[in-house]
Amino acid sequence: MTQHTTHLNTFFDDSTIHNSKLNTPVRALLISVQIVTFIYSFFIFIPQGVCAIWYVNDTSTSGDVYTSAVGSNAQSGTSTAPFLTITKALISASPGDSVFIDSGTFNEYLYIDTAFLTLIGVDSNSTILISPGDSSTSGLATVGASRCTGVLIKNLSLTNGKYGVYFEGVNSSVITSCKIYGNHTTGIYIENFFSSPKVYLS
Repeated sequence: MTQHTTHLNTFFDDSTIHNSKLNTPVRALLISVQIVTFIYSFFIFIPQGVCAIWYVNDTSTSGDVYTSAVGSNAQSGTSTAPFLTITKALISASPGDSVFIDSGTFNEYLYIDTAFLTLIGVDSNSTILISPGDSSTSGLATVGASRCTGVLIKNLSLTNGKYGVYFEGVNSSVITSCKIYGNHTTGIYIENFFSSPKVYLS
């Protein structure tokens, strides 16, 4: 079995990846919406009509797009009764589900082990995830995922982790339209156990 490891210390804007230590632009892998759609249509075979959508909001409705109420984990996770934390939505999610995160700042670190999960914010300036605690703590990632396929992470700002994103054994997944900055060791760390791992960045 071949192990593949990739380290990217990156800041994402619309078109370019910058190495935050060297402050030198490097060529980005640019993927159009059509290509991302193709990737998902090729890899995801979840039957239509069985996937749930979960909603998350902070304690304010200012600037909100997806929800119409403040969040609470005692609620049902709908657009009119959203969860307060993304973690609560991840616990509730099943393969093929989507989690829509409204405008706000969320102090939590996430762990994804659900296949074909979509995690999407309003945009990378409005939905901000700040990993709590000491960013030098070993293994602490703002978003971590392990041994799953078909993860989509979109429109999020990820900061203050040891890693912005940590993927272990993750394949056929997409990270797009995210800002990943201010993390202690590296922006994106990908460790795969597939002979031909596929993680698409745009």
